[in-house]
Amino acid sequence: MSYATCVRLKLFYFPVPKNAGSSVRDCLFEVENGWRFRPMILDGQTVDLYDLFGVPTAFKPAPDRPGYLQFAVVRDPVRRFLSACANKVLARSVVAQADFPALRVRPDLPKNPDI
Repeated sequence: MSYATCVRLKLFYFPVPKNAGSSVRDCLFEVENGWRFRPMILDGQTVDLYDLFGVPTAFKPAPDRPGYLQFAVVRDPVRRFLSACANKVLARSVVAQADFPALRVRPDLPKNPDI
């Protein structure tokens, strides 16, 4: 399931990709269970928060949760862009390591772009 539900507090969380999803799921898990989530192994398989709560899916209808407070977190788009640039381009060099031809990206574009 894509949405996270906290029965104890009657909260229903609508995840928005790259908008504090892991942090909110972690918080809801702790409230619901009384201990911080940590990856665990069940039947030889590592289980993480996304295995428990699911991955957000665009345009998936939300189940009806009468009596629950429903909420989502949405970040400022400019700050989100700057954060992604700092993380993916500068810190982790995802762009520099990308296979431009395989991704059909113009080869004349810089592998280490600035903002």
